[in-house]
Amino acid sequence: MLVGLEWTSAGTRDWSQNELLDDSVRWNEYLSALIFVAAAGLAAKILQYFLRIPDPALVILIGVLWTAVRSDLGPSIFSAIVSLLVYDLFFVEPLYTLSVDKPQDAISLSVFLAVAVLTSNLTSRLRNQAGILEEKAKTEAVIAAIEDGLIVLDPADVVVHINDVACAILELERQDVIERRFDDLASRHPHYLRVRAAMRNYVAHPDRDGERVEITLFLRGRDHYFVLRTTPFRGPDGFPAGLILALQDVTYLRDQESRREALVATLSHELRTPLTSLGMAQELLFRDGKLDTEQRSLLETVREDVFRLQDVAQRLLDLSRDRAMTIALEMRPVILHDVIARVMSIFSLQASEKQITINLADFDPALTIMGDETKLTWAISNLLSNALRYTPAEGRIDIEVTPGNESIALAVSDTGPGIPPEQRERIFERFAQAPGGGEIGSAGLGLAIVRDIVQAHGGRIRVESTVGRGSRFVLEIPRG
Repeated sequence: MLVGLEWTSAGTRDWSQNELLDDSVRWNEYLSALIFVAAAGLAAKILQYFLRIPDPALVILIGVLWTAVRSDLGPSIFSAIVSLLVYDLFFVEPLYTLSVDKPQDAISLSVFLAVAVLTSNLTSRLRNQAGILEEKAKTEAVIAAIEDGLIVLDPADVVVHINDVACAILELERQDVIERRFDDLASRHPHYLRVRAAMRNYVAHPDRDGERVEITLFLRGRDHYFVLRTTPFRGPDGFPAGLILALQDVTYLRDQESRREALVATLSHELRTPLTSLGMAQELLFRDGKLDTEQRSLLETVREDVFRLQDVAQRLLDLSRDRAMTIALEMRPVILHDVIARVMSIFSLQASEKQITINLADFDPALTIMGDETKLTWAISNLLSNALRYTPAEGRIDIEVTPGNESIALAVSDTGPGIPPEQRERIFERFAQAPGGGEIGSAGLGLAIVRDIVQAHGGRIRVESTVGRGSRFVLEIPRG
């Protein structure tokens, strides 16, 4: 309690000191305004005495102008009023009084006050605008210097700022983007399409975590990796002021992953060499007919352990390879029907053993998209393998292809147990598995590989699922 009281009293004391400091600065500005006007009035009086200037009003206005340049609007208006009093007291007959005998003098005083107020107001506005322009220039300089890609949108999704890194990633020209809606940019580049889709998804569902968007770009002599972060921001009034699309450079993280994968591949290779020798030795011993029952039992245990370690080594090797396999694409026209038919033939025996029906809905057999045929085969194979793994005996798997103007949607549906809502956000992460489901030996990499392949094509993957009724995975891939 004492600590809380001390903190409260210290905070109150700091607040009071800041308030006193602000008051002191404010009064200093008014005092400076008074001094400037007095100095201008004295200069006007000296010039009138020596140079016989009939009306030194413009000289007095210099004090108003100088105050407006250095201070806010309040001290500027104050200096305008004081300058009127100085002008009336020392330069309008009768002198040293505030009375005015001549109508033209009254008109002159009114004009002088109007000019003084307008001068102070305009100068203050110009100073504020100069400050705003200076802050804007600083903001643009900061945005340009950031190594991450940065795009700032206003509440109408119009691009306000975009730095060179973002232009390079999305292959856009800055002059073609500024003051245009991000949604309407004339670009068909896969990176732009993925960022636009993520932005649309965020705008439609701001309370939901969107799909992770990762982009690979050859930049400055090497591959760079960027992850999209979508962040709303608010203005001083607390109302939404726009959206920040940040393409965060995670290249250093990918470098660490590459080093880790290289280490895993090396360990796998070094494990396989002695394991092969051990396997050959135990096989030769096993063929020797002189072993008794106990010795053969011990040798059988050794054989099982060797096989298990060989399996672990192979898994480590596969784990180190699968990330690299999803990066490079060899784009060419792909007949989608042929790819799906080939994958179905691969899994036909496994499906018949489990008495599962695989059905392909009719679609144009000549439908062609631009993509990497091998990688797309991997993606569809992983989806079908995943569906077979979780679909019970006598279940059903449906494959549908729906062509659109810009992309195609390939859906794989099953009659498995479904995915609970709390698990759907992380099923595309590496090593993620549904608890209590699947087969022994599943590493939890299949859907992560599918996601990487689809994203490399400029597409996206989503899941629709009802617990107890099954799941539906949809791949949206640009037609190219």
